[in-house]
Amino acid sequence: MPSRCEAMRVALMLALLAAASCGDDEAPTTRISEPEAADSIAVLIAVRGDVRWSRAGSRTWESASTGQPLSAADAVQTMESGRATVRFARTGALAELSPGTVLRVPHQAAAVTRLTHLSGVMRARFEPSAAGERMEVQLPPGTLVMERPEGSGSAAEFEAHVQIDGDQTEVSMTQGNGVVEPTRGAPVAVGPNEFVRLRANGDVVDQGRSGPPIVLVSPGDAEVVETRAPVRFSWEPIAQADVYRFRAEGADGAMIERETPDGELTIDFGASGGWRWQVRGARGEHAMAASPWRTLEVLVDVTAPELRLTSPTSGSRVTGSTVRVVGRTEPLARLQINGRESSVRRDGSFSVDIPARRGVMNLVLRATDRVGNTRVVTSVVLVR
Repeated sequence: MPSRCEAMRVALMLALLAAASCGDDEAPTTRISEPEAADSIAVLIAVRGDVRWSRAGSRTWESASTGQPLSAADAVQTMESGRATVRFARTGALAELSPGTVLRVPHQAAAVTRLTHLSGVMRARFEPSAAGERMEVQLPPGTLVMERPEGSGSAAEFEAHVQIDGDQTEVSMTQGNGVVEPTRGAPVAVGPNEFVRLRANGDVVDQGRSGPPIVLVSPGDAEVVETRAPVRFSWEPIAQADVYRFRAEGADGAMIERETPDGELTIDFGASGGWRWQVRGARGEHAMAASPWRTLEVLVDVTAPELRLTSPTSGSRVTGSTVRVVGRTEPLARLQINGRESSVRRDGSFSVDIPARRGVMNLVLRATDRVGNTRVVTSVVLVR
């Protein structure tokens, strides 16, 4: 029989084990996804498509999911098909990331939301219920500061749309006021429905009133246009604009700028190449926010399609009420023989019987490719 002391020791050990087991059951295995957990500053509250994140100091990007906590110096990247929304724990501010955007989360101060926007398109906003008083967005040309007016209470809110394209950054305020404090030069105030565009060195490129976004129609984004003529661009006109400013930038550094009062124009590129383009509305001297960029691959084709007549050769003699015309042209080309539409096989070959009368007969073959280039071949035969 165990002694009374040993029995008490066993009971104590069992009690300690039970307590430890209860502690394990209550371990915060799900709290790590909440922004208030551990040292996290923000959390990904919505993830759609391909979104990745990187720990502070790491060069490795990992797949992100809804609930992912973000600590100081962590980064979020939305790929071509990805979108994400980041909520900051202390203030409740939101940052919505469009595809192709990189955001870094710096250390935070009390009542201030800080974020570093590295590239792409982002919408940053404070809702009326948010606890923060100030948002600071670090951009290539400086810092965008949005601050609630003193005594405004929780009813005040602001929202900014920020787009970084290469050497230029555009800030549009859709609600509230903002100030861009560039690395050099004077601060630039941006009021509701206003925008400013700056170079990376802080120089102001353009600013004015924002309008409703211009919806681009054609060509489609990332479209490949094969043509021998000027390319037609179109967009939906807006009532607030009396003129539109078209801008295209080539992969080789070329630039094309045009103005038109209409919702379309044509551009003769002259040579093949990659481009990106956008349209900005304006009324008088007041420019409006630009449309998103679209990419375009232009393939200029001014070469007539191949057209070879194998039979009958010019000067040959044929017998019968029909003449068999055999040859080859470019696949998908449109073929006419003596004005009549004739079929072409997938490989471009053709064999067509043409009605004939006795005497000298002229054969006129015309091949037209998809962009309108044409080649004509003729042959004279004697029908007996």
